[in-house]
Parts: sequence; C-alpha cells; structure tokens
Amino acid sequence: MTNWRQYFETDWQAMTATDWAGVVLSVIIFVALSVIFYWVLRPSNKQRLESYRHLPFEEADSPIEVGDDR
Repeated sequence: MTNWRQYFETDWQAMTATDWAGVVLSVIIFVALSVIFYWVLRPSNKQRLESYRHLPFEEADSPIEVGDDR
C-alpha cells in the first residue's frame, strides 16, 4: 500500500443492496444519536431529566397496566 488514498477508495458500482442498507443505517444511527446527545446535554433540559433520576428505584403503589399514564 504505497498510497493512502488507495486504502480509502470505494467501488460504488460494486456495492450491493446490503452494502447500501448498511451505509444508510449507519447514517441514520449517527444522526439519531447526535440528536439524542444534543437533547440530553442541553442545559435547559437538566431540571426535567434530573427529576427522573430515581425513577428506576421507586416502588410502584399499584401495578401499572398497559396504557396507564403515570
């Protein structure tokens, strides 16, 4: 490998549907994670997210039914 550009070359015509699905899925996941990180790390959301801090450790007084709003 004498040229670093050869290492990063892509034969776009040889890509199969599975290859394209992987590229599209990777881009979608990247965008989704970027949006989630932005939403979670914004200072304006800190108070709301902090209020859910102990939610997994709380005991439920009654069983939660499907579709029941807490």
